[in-house]
Amino acid sequence: MSIFTSTPSSLPTSHEAVKDVIDSKTREFRRPDTQFRGFISSNPGSNFPPEKGRYHLYVSYACP
Repeated sequence: MSIFTSTPSSLPTSHEAVKDVIDSKTREFRRPDTQFRGFISSNPGSNFPPEKGRYHLYVSYACP
């Protein structure tokens, strides 16, 4: 008996996730563009304005 009885509707199933990264013609793996890109900028209307103590950089060498 599994405690995981359903998949949340917002998460893709493993088959759907693989389908999005495998090129249907060449059958090659295509890494999707990251969704976590942005720049700290002092330009007006910037999504990430500079602010003391606002940002933290975490580095881990656990994964290549």
